[in-house]
Amino acid sequence: MKLSTKGALILLAGMALSYSACKKDSSAVPAKSTTPATTTGYDVVSSQVASNFSQALAGSMGGANLNEGLAPSFGGVYPPGASALCGFVADSSINYKTNIGDSIKTTVTGKSKFFFDCLFGHPVGYTLVDALLTYGTAPGYAFTYVIAQGYQIKSLNNTATLLGVDGTLQAFKDIVYANKAYKPFSEHDSFVIIDALVDISTKGKNSINGGSATFKTQGSNPDGTTWNYVGKMEFIGNNIGRLTFYGNVYLVDLGTGKIVKI
Repeated sequence: MKLSTKGALILLAGMALSYSACKKDSSAVPAKSTTPATTTGYDVVSSQVASNFSQALAGSMGGANLNEGLAPSFGGVYPPGASALCGFVADSSINYKTNIGDSIKTTVTGKSKFFFDCLFGHPVGYTLVDALLTYGTAPGYAFTYVIAQGYQIKSLNNTATLLGVDGTLQAFKDIVYANKAYKPFSEHDSFVIIDALVDISTKGKNSINGGSATFKTQGSNPDGTTWNYVGKMEFIGNNIGRLTFYGNVYLVDLGTGKIVKI
């Protein structure tokens, strides 16, 4: 069954598909470098990759917002009989513009396909595939975000506040500064998510407490340094990611992007 964009939004009310407007990006404030270098260090990249991953899951670059979770009925409380949601597919084109005050102007285009995953005639989660292009301007910079999400989400408890997440995520971010003293910022990250456990019991925030993700990351900073790495991120609890690059290990707070231990 193919639904219109309006129909899809009605169907998905209360679900995790919150296609939010972009907020001011912390990357828009270039850091000044005092040490000449050509390659960005593993420590800096580990922080950037962890932040990019967490922000993308929360929909801050566009796309689905996992912080919104699932409706409580997905936790195991079902009405009698098979759910009418099983078999529904939302296949939508996305095209809209937003303004945040007079300062941030954004255009979002793309496609999203969503369907419910059911067990014995009852929904237990959903599968989402989307690809979105977001571009716009803000004071001092212009930005382009490309998000491609291929998630399979399932409820793991009776309140639908613990989610199991598998799938793929591409989060590409490019920023061009009005001040030409700074070179453009670019970060292109691709993740394969395996058995991630996402706790959304605290409304509006998530904590990733299990599972892992392999990733490939490449990009450049405004100081001219570049990187092109592959690695693995393990979610070890308390929203901490353990990132490994070529034998180097960093523990990073996924919420703040700060390194908590080396």
